[in-house]
Amino acid sequence: MLFRSGIARRATLIKHIRQELDKRAVPTWLVDIGDYSDGTPFSIEYHGEADVAAMNAVGYDMGTLGNHEFNNTAAQVRKLIAMTKYELVCANVTDRTTSKPMVLPYVIRKVGGVRVGVFGLMTKEAATYPAGKETFDVTDEIPAARQTVATLRTQVDIIVLLSHAGEDMDQRIAVEVP
Repeated sequence: MLFRSGIARRATLIKHIRQELDKRAVPTWLVDIGDYSDGTPFSIEYHGEADVAAMNAVGYDMGTLGNHEFNNTAAQVRKLIAMTKYELVCANVTDRTTSKPMVLPYVIRKVGGVRVGVFGLMTKEAATYPAGKETFDVTDEIPAARQTVATLRTQVDIIVLLSHAGEDMDQRIAVEVP
């Protein structure tokens, strides 16, 4: 996978792509759909903190969290969220201690004259990971998508989902959520 390569390579590629698209006045967003804090010795050793610092430095615009961020403790997940300088969205995770969304459910961005709503979803399976068991509730993806899309539909022209729900669920959402 291209994005498993080192951050320096990613930064160089991203800079090149942005420069090329800027020349043509094409807006770009650099997004992440999670699982950055697990899977490599570097990520595991630093519990995702070095990954967030690198993604901040590269200039990510927004993202969502993956189930593997929940391999950390709830305190570490909160720390990663606090460290993140780009916008995080996830419409189906709440903090059990406060009953509030873990992060923003969605953001609205304007691109030219077009209003774009971007929301995130995480796989319900994340509830079985350490941080999920400890503190975070993860609701079913389809009802969360329906509710968020209904809310956004009245405010935006286009809706984008940053999904970490899995390919099968993504296909179900595409079919079942208008």
